[in-house]
Amino acid sequence: PEATKATNRPAGQKLASHRPTTRERSTGTIVDSGLGLNYTELAWLLASVIARPQLAQIASGVHQRTFRLNRRTCDDFQTYSAAIGDDCLAPGGDWVTAAYAMINSLGLTFGRNETSISGSVVANRMLQDQARPAGTNEVQTLTLGAVVTGGTLTLLFNGQQIGPIAGSANMQTAMQTAFNTALGAGNMTVGGSGTNYTLTGAGALAGRNLPMVEVAPGGNALTAATTVSIVETTRGGFIEPVIEPVLPGHWEVWMADTLGGLGQEPNRLTSLFQAELSIERGRNPVNRAGRALGTGFARVAEAEDTINLTLSGESAGNLKAARNRSLADAVTYIRLEAVGPVIGATGINHSLQFDLCCKVDEEQGFGDADGVRDVTYRFVPVFDDAWGNALVARLVNGLSGAQL
Repeated sequence: PEATKATNRPAGQKLASHRPTTRERSTGTIVDSGLGLNYTELAWLLASVIARPQLAQIASGVHQRTFRLNRRTCDDFQTYSAAIGDDCLAPGGDWVTAAYAMINSLGLTFGRNETSISGSVVANRMLQDQARPAGTNEVQTLTLGAVVTGGTLTLLFNGQQIGPIAGSANMQTAMQTAFNTALGAGNMTVGGSGTNYTLTGAGALAGRNLPMVEVAPGGNALTAATTVSIVETTRGGFIEPVIEPVLPGHWEVWMADTLGGLGQEPNRLTSLFQAELSIERGRNPVNRAGRALGTGFARVAEAEDTINLTLSGESAGNLKAARNRSLADAVTYIRLEAVGPVIGATGINHSLQFDLCCKVDEEQGFGDADGVRDVTYRFVPVFDDAWGNALVARLVNGLSGAQL
């Protein structure tokens, strides 16, 4: 949390008597915590730091998201609600939340030995003692091997006994009563009939990833139904996608005189050591005066952005072509491209691609990298009237359209 204070010192007094909070916001940093730069979580970050993506399904279970930097119009960027808490320490709530969280800066580094990510987040004022944010309700399906004619069934949930439940052709009512008795009324909803039943987390168990309901040892004493299976059909809680990292061996960089030259073999940079892309958006929270508005910000004003691409490599390699373009003040097109593993059994690879229209902003001189003379160039994007863009990012992964 960050707060701006005002002071009021009555005339004649040596110390201020009032220090009211006039403006509040929350800030945070994106740190490389081990997951690092990856093809999965980058979707949410790019949707906020650039703009909401155009979504295209290119195969079953595979989507491409295209992120474009606007030239003049206001950004349609994604914001999030940030929440920190622990149900074990605070079962009744006590979560800390901050609304309108947005990624204000993002840094991506593609190196010979590692890839990394960094950035910053700004959000509205922090609220304490909040209820736990709602997630997806867990659904488990219980299937009987045959229509039951009698006997009993005893289940376990998180070590707690459920039942014995009287067996019958329709066990929904008896099963619901047993769960209400063990877990409290309204905390597990039982649906279905015959041989198929659904167990849905509700009440105090709503929106959580729940332990599996199990048949207690020796608990299947049902007549006719010799088998009882229980499977998770909807995972409860929050999205936990499969993380696929962007590894050092995944990426390539291309530099060309024309947009169409990107991806063409003569324009591949074969002498690079490292590429760094930094995106810092000029978004400024605006606080308004008024008792009803509180101390959080009311809107965001957009100003000039700062975007840099830095390429370092051997001075004798084909990166040196950037010097001639710098002297001529010529436009350069650059593509950063990473290709990862295949998504499931689709035959389509995870991929990340940044296309930029740039001009050289600075030549940082010669250095020494592993005994080889190296040079570093910093590029800044410029809008290309024919292309209509300055920066376009494309991300292909297995996230569904409903997840972003």
